[in-house]
Amino acid sequence: MENPRYVCVVVLDQADLKPEQNYGGLVAAPIFAEIAGKIMANEK
Repeated sequence: MENPRYVCVVVLDQADLKPEQNYGGLVAAPIFAEIAGKIMANEK
């Protein structure tokens, strides 16, 4: 995608999960979804 309107980076340090559950999809994805949802809601 060229010229994106927004860029969202979610960085976590020491997530409160067991090491075998500490994956980006489980930890950062829900946070990203909430942020992106709020941005998209404001775009309407």
